[in-house]
Amino acid sequence: MGLIDGNGRATFTMDVSPNKTPGIGYFTLCIWKDDNVNDCKEITFNYKVVPTSMEESQYATQLQVYPNPANETLTVSASIGSLTIQSLSIIDVMGKEVIQSTQNNIPTNLNISHLATGIYLLKAIDNDGKLTTQKFVKN
Repeated sequence: MGLIDGNGRATFTMDVSPNKTPGIGYFTLCIWKDDNVNDCKEITFNYKVVPTSMEESQYATQLQVYPNPANETLTVSASIGSLTIQSLSIIDVMGKEVIQSTQNNIPTNLNISHLATGIYLLKAIDNDGKLTTQKFVKN
């Protein structure tokens, strides 16, 4: 639903289902003047759905990160054996994503030798779009 006030400012609301899988999508907006819907100007917007809640994945207690602290390689495994995830990334203390893994199968090894010494967050999103995080230290 959108509304344009007399000063040309627009307000738009987009309702995304809470079950929407994180990812990239688009929507098209049709703008017309004076109720003449046949004179529609279409504008397409891209958007990205990002998980904002910390709803715990069913795998949260099953995801293992070691060694901790780590020097060169961080191993990510699951206590249930193997696991397929949608996304795996490492975030620094400033919130910057420093590693994005294309490896979607757990167990896996991540090369962290280039990272500065400090505290990091491993972020995994499972196939249901639920977020799991594990803190680790890089020596």
